[in-house]
Amino acid sequence: MRFVRSLLIPMLLMILLFPQMTSAHSRLMSSDPEAGSTVTESLSSITLQFNEDIEPLSTIKVTNVQGEKVPVKVSVTGSKLSGSLDHPLLNNKYTVTWKIVGGDSHPVEGKYSFLVNVPETASNGDQTHSSSDQGINSTDVDHAANDPVKSNMSSVPDVVLLASLLIVIVGMYYYIARKRRK
Repeated sequence: MRFVRSLLIPMLLMILLFPQMTSAHSRLMSSDPEAGSTVTESLSSITLQFNEDIEPLSTIKVTNVQGEKVPVKVSVTGSKLSGSLDHPLLNNKYTVTWKIVGGDSHPVEGKYSFLVNVPETASNGDQTHSSSDQGINSTDVDHAANDPVKSNMSSVPDVVLLASLLIVIVGMYYYIARKRRK
């Protein structure tokens, strides 16, 4: 029973500390448009909301499926990163690539995709190209809906933390087992 108690306390401490350690870096909480969404109305701005304030040197880059860059005017207000577009986006699949520096001064980056598919109407002069003119087909629509938010900040720190936790637990087990043999 003593052996179980000696392992239980450190394990509980690590479990309680784990959420604090993984939330140490800034992370994307929401985006407009959302990752994998299909936008059916005129779009002239992109907004990313983070879990903490970010530095003004943060960036947003927008490219279409052909790799052409879309000009973006970036502004940062607290935890919100906004990109203003000169013109509404034409029907196409777009990728938003963002880079920020959070309040903890760690750089974080990620990307996601969405599809613009504004119905063409006689009154909508902005959408002069059809989706077939832009090289979009129905499979692009299907893939855009399944395109997750991708971020470099997610897996590496978590894996290192879990590996460290495992090493500590195994080390404690062997230390206690050796002490009991003596």
